[in-house]
Amino acid sequence: MYIPIFLILTLSFVTKLTICNERPVIGVLTQEVYWSSFKNLKPSNYSYIAASYVKAIEASGGRVVPVFTNRTTEYYINVVRKVNGILIPGGGCAFNISFGISQSTNEIFHIAKHINNINDHFPILGICLGFELLLMASINGKFPFSKCNAQRLNLPLTLIPEMEERSILFGNMPEDIRNILLTKPVTANHHSKCMEKKNFTSMNLDKFWNPITLNKDKKNMTFISTIEAKKYPFVGLQFHPEKNAYEWENNDPHSWPAIYSARYFFDWFVNECRQNNHRYIKNSTLEKELIYNYPTTYVGKLHYYFEEVYFFIFLTLILSFVTKLIICNEKPVIGILTQEIHWSSFKNVRPSNYSYIAASYVKAIEASGGRVVPVFTNRTTEYYKDVVKKVNGILVPGGGSPFNISFGISQSTYEIFHIAKNVGDRFPILGICLGFELLLIASIDGKNPLASCDSNDMNLPLNLIPTMEEKSVLFKTMPKDVRNILLTEPVTANHHIHCITEKNFTSMKLDKFWNSITVNKDSNNLTFISTVEAKNYPFVGLQFHPEKNAYEWKRNDPHIV
Repeated sequence: MYIPIFLILTLSFVTKLTICNERPVIGVLTQEVYWSSFKNLKPSNYSYIAASYVKAIEASGGRVVPVFTNRTTEYYINVVRKVNGILIPGGGCAFNISFGISQSTNEIFHIAKHINNINDHFPILGICLGFELLLMASINGKFPFSKCNAQRLNLPLTLIPEMEERSILFGNMPEDIRNILLTKPVTANHHSKCMEKKNFTSMNLDKFWNPITLNKDKKNMTFISTIEAKKYPFVGLQFHPEKNAYEWENNDPHSWPAIYSARYFFDWFVNECRQNNHRYIKNSTLEKELIYNYPTTYVGKLHYYFEEVYFFIFLTLILSFVTKLIICNEKPVIGILTQEIHWSSFKNVRPSNYSYIAASYVKAIEASGGRVVPVFTNRTTEYYKDVVKKVNGILVPGGGSPFNISFGISQSTYEIFHIAKNVGDRFPILGICLGFELLLIASIDGKNPLASCDSNDMNLPLNLIPTMEEKSVLFKTMPKDVRNILLTEPVTANHHIHCITEKNFTSMKLDKFWNSITVNKDSNNLTFISTVEAKNYPFVGLQFHPEKNAYEWKRNDPHIV
């Protein structure tokens, strides 16, 4: 059945990749609604993808296309030719490799084996159900699992000592992440089937896979929780790293260590996907197939396992700052300010009475373990006071504005700035680009201190002001590798025509409230301040756009790791 793969794929993958792929596209498998917790919500001919998997991939700098069930071998060959890796999500199925997600996993597993055999690096990540289906695919559909009770169970991992040196996940894992995973209950388990070591050996799974970590269920049954293929970039996780940041209906771990350590698995996977040059021949085809085209349905309010889901019918899609806010708050909610469409690049798409939020800001907050509520413009002071009482922080996004504090996003920023100053509790604000500018204006009662400049479409490293490193809340505890990247690589995306110069910063007395932390130069060699931090409040402004690196693809923003 797989002989034609060599003829079809070889021409596309003759050249070995020498440059990192900065625009990876990942296929996520759909699965049948029939086996889900919300099977009564949609007819049985629907399939779905939980949005948490999409968000997790996007947070690591990848884009997602759905891969449908019950298709031909040729369809899956074509998918593998176009995408850079496959994620097999958790869920439920009949474990019959002749149909559904079991069939699509089996097809892709064998296709991926063959192309890896011809030195074309193609990774697969299986999570929970995906972990189980990868094991079955490697033994021709046999069922090797035992019943167990590992539902709603948060566990640390137990690393098999002799496997650490062999493991592609643990071999290069940062020490702080390793310590979290091995000592804290940060892996979310939701499964009633387990892979016991005795079955792993008796079913000859040890010929293809290495068992890397172990855990115990509620009845003390030992099960394998991480596997890695011996010769292929295939990894299976019995636990759910995507739930830590994105799912809120169960007792999943939402502490900062849980968010931080879970991120590693998706960063690793997307970086593996960067190592091949598979691509869509036509960008227009990619744009039609990307998950961005399709809506999510909020099912969390109905108390299902997921917050948001993409539903598909008849195998066709229906078109239709947070860091550590308060150390004990594991469910932070962030308000993002809306802004007027009139000042946007797409003002002709909607009438002028519309406002908007770019989804990239929402995704960035979600990737750090927060949830988002919109905060509307042109409301009363009482409205904004009520917002500040209910949310844990505010993000003021980039965009456009006339800089008039009597209306629009300028007014809402001004109101919230002064409310947050006097709230008597730790209440953080992050301003990005326009948000950076509006925070400065709010701090000097609406005066405009900005100069004209040309910093559009510029990717820059930051220049840290030496005297500010010890005073900076961002840089003082920043990991060295992150600091080195920010200060040496062109990774900050700048898209602005207004700048705050050091001269204006002082003359307008902004230095009484703010510390200037980093500077940059525009295309005309004008020096401007690119990071500010309030001296006495948890308010930070960034003139650049960190959200664009992972989530925006239409401009020349930095997409390197």
